[in-house]
Amino acid sequence: MYRFNQKTYKLINLNNGNSVTLDGKNNLYEPSNWKETEYTYKRSIKNFSETRTFSKGVKFSHGAAEFLRGCYLVDDVESNVEFFEIRYNPHTAIPCDYFIGNLDFLSYEDEINYVSVNLFTGGLSKLIKSKGKEKYEIDRTTDINGNEISVLPELRFYNVPRPIPLDTLLENSKEDTTDTDDDSNSSVFRMRFGSQKYLGFYSLPFNIQYSSDENINQIPNNIFNVIGASTDLFGKVNFEPLQNNRLQLFYYNNDRDRELKLQFDLSLFAQFRRNNNLTEKFGSLVLVTFEGGENPFFQIPTQTLEDINQIRTLDSFTELANLDTLINGTSQNVNYNTEIDFNLLQGQSLGLFVVGGGDFDVTLGAAALDLDFKDIDVSIQVKEDSFIDDLPRNARCFLNSTVGDRKLEILTGEKGRYISSFFESDKFRYTALTSGELLRGLPNATLTTSLNDFLENCSVLFNMGYNIERIKGKDVLVHEDLKHFFRNERIVKLGKVDVKKRYAAKEFIHSSISLGFKKPSEGNLYEDVQGLTEFNTQTQYSTPITVTDSEYTKLSPYRADSEGKELTVRQHRVKNPDGDYRTDKDIFNLDLINPNGNLRERIYSDDFDQEPENVYSPETVTGLRFKPSSILKRHAWVINSAFTKFNSKFIRYASSIGNSLLKTFQNGEETQENQDFQISSLENPIFVSQWVEFDYPLSFEELEAINGTTLVNNREIPNTYFKISYINEFNEVEYGYLFELKPNQKNAKFKILKV
Repeated sequence: MYRFNQKTYKLINLNNGNSVTLDGKNNLYEPSNWKETEYTYKRSIKNFSETRTFSKGVKFSHGAAEFLRGCYLVDDVESNVEFFEIRYNPHTAIPCDYFIGNLDFLSYEDEINYVSVNLFTGGLSKLIKSKGKEKYEIDRTTDINGNEISVLPELRFYNVPRPIPLDTLLENSKEDTTDTDDDSNSSVFRMRFGSQKYLGFYSLPFNIQYSSDENINQIPNNIFNVIGASTDLFGKVNFEPLQNNRLQLFYYNNDRDRELKLQFDLSLFAQFRRNNNLTEKFGSLVLVTFEGGENPFFQIPTQTLEDINQIRTLDSFTELANLDTLINGTSQNVNYNTEIDFNLLQGQSLGLFVVGGGDFDVTLGAAALDLDFKDIDVSIQVKEDSFIDDLPRNARCFLNSTVGDRKLEILTGEKGRYISSFFESDKFRYTALTSGELLRGLPNATLTTSLNDFLENCSVLFNMGYNIERIKGKDVLVHEDLKHFFRNERIVKLGKVDVKKRYAAKEFIHSSISLGFKKPSEGNLYEDVQGLTEFNTQTQYSTPITVTDSEYTKLSPYRADSEGKELTVRQHRVKNPDGDYRTDKDIFNLDLINPNGNLRERIYSDDFDQEPENVYSPETVTGLRFKPSSILKRHAWVINSAFTKFNSKFIRYASSIGNSLLKTFQNGEETQENQDFQISSLENPIFVSQWVEFDYPLSFEELEAINGTTLVNNREIPNTYFKISYINEFNEVEYGYLFELKPNQKNAKFKILKV
């Protein structure tokens, strides 16, 4: 065990700057049980941050106790006191801060002769644990204590317009409209008049199975309307308008010009009952276009008609099937199955009708037309290749580096408490976040998130970790690529160790993998779009491991789906100024590029060799570097730590809720989202899934080396990030990463993750 000749302690009240040195002078004694308060260095398995834990609280007496009582009297549990143990090199007498911790005043106990309080390491760690889950608006003007903080500059990016395949399905089965014995569920068509020309409009019924358009309506059964017409002395016919009948329109008040594909698959049995005294008989299965926006109407122009059948020539009257034979007295099965292209203009509406009628003008009595409809089986699919480029496309965003720095400024009131060289490097420098509100350009829009969610998102997308380091006397959150915390160089060199045991690091052994994003997660991904065109969702893989059910789960709380982003932009305030949208509070990941100082979204040509395949509108796809297969590759060196004996085996695709057929081409490599990955084709692991525990008599210099730092590229890197070497029980040099250390014993106890 290391030896030392001298040590002192120090308490600093960070709330007012007062301090005392516990050197045994003037009644200022060291903690009475410090030797028994064993501390343990630990490294987190979740985020790989470092902590120190203690077996029991520390007891302070005499002058030190009075100092702490004074702190507690003023600030209660919010007292902020740092504790230093300073040890001196037994050879040089040079002091070093052997230990720096904070006192936890939630555990404060005053027992007359002494004050007992627990220790923890890093006040910033405690603050993050306390406030890390709380969500704050990123552009707020004060920290959590109400103090003013810096003003964020405004940063905007160009959102690439993306076509979306909109799809609606309207259906009704014949069971919904089949005639019953008492006709209570009949679909009837009844007309009886004694003058003029009349047309009856029976709308075929159907329900919405799914819809890509908020203007789509379902149509109930037995909705029937009639319009009549008078003829003047010059033979001109003036029909009444068909209006106030929104219940008959399956497409209501179209909000913009659309090029639709309408796929019809319908059948019904039309039963003729009578057509007494009716002339100019007319029957048709027809699409009728209505004008008038929110107050739709269908108006047959006033004209001279030799026969009512001339109505078939109207532009607003699209005949699908001629039913004159039915009107003339023959019951028949009506079938129609085809696809048509249809241009629907802004403000127009659309209805599907059986239209029948004629001239009911008789000298005595009345004319009649009676029909019944049975076994109505209707399916209408409405498809649109939807492209909108007339909305504002510049939206506010925040670079990831800005978000990290801002979250720490909000918590601490200070800038510079967050460091990330990862987000300053070129590869992911312009990755950013925005919100649904910001995409829509809403007044007072902002981005609201927690520090924990931000760190988790970075862990998922980029395989990042973090630690709290003491830099220039302050705790700083260091947020980097996980490899930063598993450095390849060896710094600490130990001698022969006493290995106590070796065992599997189960924390790194997984039988399945789940990667991607928590949203979208609905059964059909979006209410607005049908089909599996979006790929940035969730993907599951299976590993060669069969002895555990452990899952490696990395699911981001944010989104990266280009379709969800596009649908949100389409609810921009210029179109929907007052209404909410379901993604308003969602946060979207952005992968941006900065040509000529203007941020825009990256598309395939910025990073890939050729257009992606098996995806809608490949030239406008964004977020390709966030796809689940790319996430898998970035995490592979961690996952593969359990597969060092299985290089010839595969991580196999299991399932996805999104588009698993997407294929990309980058640096000569072809990747499909649903492919299997041979383990040897992925990045080699840095460590293996084995723990090694051993005892070792640490010298002062060896402990100082473990607690020290090494200058790398003008940056002080904690030595605990580097490899440790030791001579094992087989007299071989072995390497590992330190995960646990109890130094305050005759033989220090180590827990190492083997390299």
